[in-house]
Amino acid sequence: IVCNPGSRLGDLTLLRTIEKEELLVRSTGFFSAIPEVTIMDLFDSQVSKTPTAVALVYGDTELSYIDLYDRSNCLASHLQNHYHISTGDYVGVMQDRSDWSIISILGILKSGGVYVPIDV
Repeated sequence: IVCNPGSRLGDLTLLRTIEKEELLVRSTGFFSAIPEVTIMDLFDSQVSKTPTAVALVYGDTELSYIDLYDRSNCLASHLQNHYHISTGDYVGVMQDRSDWSIISILGILKSGGVYVPIDV
């Protein structure tokens, strides 16, 4: 940088070639070892393991995993049956933060939709 102050940032190299290759090999090995699971897979697994445990607390509201599961399934079913939401459809949500924010996100994901937050 000192020798060539007119250089563009994108043209600067901080790592030697061998260091770059080592990082790429490490990251490729690391990422390929991660199992392919979705957020919904992880959530469903947790519901199976601890259905009555508290999953969500918002103000005075507490929901167990099974309650959250049931409410989000109900919303997912409603979205599919009444709005024909399917895989990859964008679903905008404009609401204040609440327990329904999480239910909405989960319901949209379960319906196959893509959650799109809209600032109130």
